[in-house]
Amino acid sequence: MAVETAALVKLIRDTFKNIGPRGWLLAAGATVGILAMFGFREWLGPGDWAGLGQWVGGLGAFAAALVALDIARRETVHREEADAHQDFVRATFITSRTEGGQSLVISNRGPEPVTDVLVTNYYEPGEDHPRVVQMAPIQILMPMLPPYNTDFESKPHMPNLNTELASMIQRGVVFGYEYTDMRGNRWSRRGDELPVLAKRG
Repeated sequence: MAVETAALVKLIRDTFKNIGPRGWLLAAGATVGILAMFGFREWLGPGDWAGLGQWVGGLGAFAAALVALDIARRETVHREEADAHQDFVRATFITSRTEGGQSLVISNRGPEPVTDVLVTNYYEPGEDHPRVVQMAPIQILMPMLPPYNTDFESKPHMPNLNTELASMIQRGVVFGYEYTDMRGNRWSRRGDELPVLAKRG
C-alpha cells in the first residue's frame, strides 16, 4: 500500500512539473468556466448570464493573448540563439598561422569579408598572461576563393618587433587577434582556440 501511495504521489508530482504556462492558463480558464456554470447557478438570474458570458469571454481572450505572447517570446529566443550560433560558426573561419618561420598570416576561409583585423597581444610558451603588441591592422579581409590565395600577412609596424617577430615565431609564441563580422560583432581569438564574442553588434 505504501509503495502504491508513493508511486501515485510521484505520478502527480511529475504531472504538475510537466505542465507549462499554457497548460496552467487553460486549467484556470476551465476552472472559471466550471464555476460559472455550476457555482453561480443559484446566484445569477437569467438576465445576468449574458454579462457573465462576456466576462468569461474576456478572460479567455486575455489568456489567449498571454499564450500568444509566450509563443512569440519563445520564437524570438529560438531565432536569436540560431543567429548567434551561425555568427559563431562564421567566426571560426578566420584563422591564423605562421609561415616560413618569418611571418604571421591571418586567413579568411569563410563566405563573407571581415573588417578591422588586429593582432592585439601574444603569449609566451608556458605563460597564460597576454603581452600587448601593436601590429598594423587589416581594414578588410576578403574571403579566400580558389584559385586565388587571398591570405593577408599582418606585419608589425613597431621597429623592435620587425626584428623580433621571427624569433618569437620560432620559440612558439601564440598570438591573439580580433576582427569584426558583417553584423558588427567583434570577435577575439587566441591562436587556434575557439573565438570569443567580445562585443555584440
